Amino acid sequence: MNTNRLKDRKKAEKENITTWKGDIKIFESEKRPISTYSVDQELAELEQIDWEKSKNVQNEPVKHAKKDYDMDDEVKYWSDYSNTKFNDRSYMLINQYDTATIESEPFDLFNYGTNVFSENSFMDDFEDNVRHYAEECDNIQGFQFFVDSFNGFGGMSCKALNSLSEEYPKLPLFSFLSFPFYDTQKFENNTLKLLNTALTIHGLLAEKSENIIVPLSMFNSFYLSKQLDPISLPNINFKPNLDYHTSAIIASLIDSITLPWRQRSQKSSMHDIIDLMDVYKYKVKITNK
Repeated sequence: MNTNRLKDRKKAEKENITTWKGDIKIFESEKRPISTYSVDQELAELEQIDWEKSKNVQNEPVKHAKKDYDMDDEVKYWSDYSNTKFNDRSYMLINQYDTATIESEPFDLFNYGTNVFSENSFMDDFEDNVRHYAEECDNIQGFQFFVDSFNGFGGMSCKALNSLSEEYPKLPLFSFLSFPFYDTQKFENNTLKLLNTALTIHGLLAEKSENIIVPLSMFNSFYLSKQLDPISLPNINFKPNLDYHTSAIIASLIDSITLPWRQRSQKSSMHDIIDLMDVYKYKVKITNK
């Protein structure tokens, strides 16, 4: 075929393409600032990697002076202070919702979570990821769930637990439910959180007998008090309206509870602990400390 004729044809096709001649508006969500602590941690890690690659034993890695960070003001999400590197199979993205649009499109209903998880692609990916880690275990004891029970993640957790119960019917499930501080400015939000929590607890309890549920909160009230009512802990000074503070205390409690089956010299299993907590066949352990 004549190459000149081919070029002429492509040129004619290109000229016939209709382009938009009107105004173009670009909508871009505001980028969330990265905390100073996270930036410094990333830089320190890169410097350590560069030093190890150089293999120069005569020079020590650069040591920076310790800095004071205003974590109370900077920390909004767990990623602002945790630089843990996760495997690609360790997390899944909810594409229908985004932190940039959380105000206009909140993920605040139990049913939102069940709908997201029920999508075939999401459910299949979840089961494949869990199966991948389960096959790497020499002796899998059970599953630990950390649940935001007051929003759409409560619905997702119920669906996820149902999937695990069908796939691993003989393994115990240990579920920790978290509750945020009471919002004294928006009472209707607290009512919604209470309904979501009730649906979440009902969904988790409906699955299997070996499912211990531990609701954890730093407050005396259960969304019902009309004022901020934090519990009092001796020798601990914390700000109850900051998740950064309350989550640290709760994390230390979870670390203590799960220690028996996480020790290298393992003397107790998840089955043993659940049997101790389930003496009278009540599957909910209520605690606020």
